[in-house]
Amino acid sequence: RDQGLGDEIFFLRFAPELAGRGARIVYQAGVGIASIVERLPCIDALIDEGEEPGEDAIPILVGDLPYLLEARSAADIPPPLALEPAPGRTDAMRGRLESFGPPPYIGVTWRAGINDTNRLYKEAPMDVIAQALAPTGATVLALQRNPEPGEVAGFADALGRELFDATALNGELADMLALLALIDDYVGVSNTNMHIRAGAGRRARVLVPHPPEFRWMAAGDTSPWFPGFTIYRQRRDAGWKDAVEALA
Repeated sequence: RDQGLGDEIFFLRFAPELAGRGARIVYQAGVGIASIVERLPCIDALIDEGEEPGEDAIPILVGDLPYLLEARSAADIPPPLALEPAPGRTDAMRGRLESFGPPPYIGVTWRAGINDTNRLYKEAPMDVIAQALAPTGATVLALQRNPEPGEVAGFADALGRELFDATALNGELADMLALLALIDDYVGVSNTNMHIRAGAGRRARVLVPHPPEFRWMAAGDTSPWFPGFTIYRQRRDAGWKDAVEALA
């Protein structure tokens, strides 16, 4: 593994090609996504922290796969790794969604990521996102990991109706995968759940702070790494105004 859980899912899109070239892949996964990764057909075995993969194994960081497989342009980017929810989890999550209210269902996340100085570096204004979603009339679900005290209630106030708290699903990402495969739309900053949503073959709307990280490109409203995702960018000179207006 390399970097965060979302980065693992992001770079594992190159694993099927590696397997197709004849490699047997033994993977050391982050604990949070092990239950998802172990079901991938391109992964032959999982190992735990400190466990030896075998004396003939060549250790490779998953983030080095694009370079080692000679990906040199956007044309060489494979699609997101396909993630299939477990059938039992999907059925249970469908029932849980129905208990929240009628469709359409929109998930939302407003903050993600900690940098080396322990400061948040991916965040969009919670109240403004809520106001943009208010006219939709959709059933909105909070998918924020580790929300601060009062944030879910504050979002609901700005939304003008109940916000259903599904934040605990971040502790069991196999359940989050089932949820993200079912909901109609997802709005938020780049985080692990965005990568899971892409793996589920669904679209999303991504709020990208300035300056952007590489996977969301330097400009434009699309990225070759995430087909079907729409990008809304914070501007250095105008903040989030244009992005939120476009989202609304």
